[in-house]
Amino acid sequence: MHLVKIIYTKTKIDLEIIDDGIGFNEETAKRAKLNHHLGLRSMQKRIELLQGEFEIISKMNEGTIIKIVIPVENIPTREDFDYE
Repeated sequence: MHLVKIIYTKTKIDLEIIDDGIGFNEETAKRAKLNHHLGLRSMQKRIELLQGEFEIISKMNEGTIIKIVIPVENIPTREDFDYE
C-alpha cells in the first residue's frame, strides 16, 4: 500500500507519505548516501529551505513513513518569481 495524506490549514501544510514496503535501517540509508542516492536527502534540504520539518520513520519489514510540515508563510507564490 502507498498512501499520501495532505492536510492544508491556514498556517501549515502537513504531508505524510506512507509505504508499507520493506523499509530500511540507518545503515542502509548511510550506504545509499555514500553511493550518491540523494533522493531523501534532497527532499530534506528543500524542506529545510522552507523552514519546515522533515522526519523519516522506517523499520525493516514494516515500511516507511515520511512526515513533512511546511509553514504556509514560507511557501513561494507565483508573484515571488520573476518570469521576465
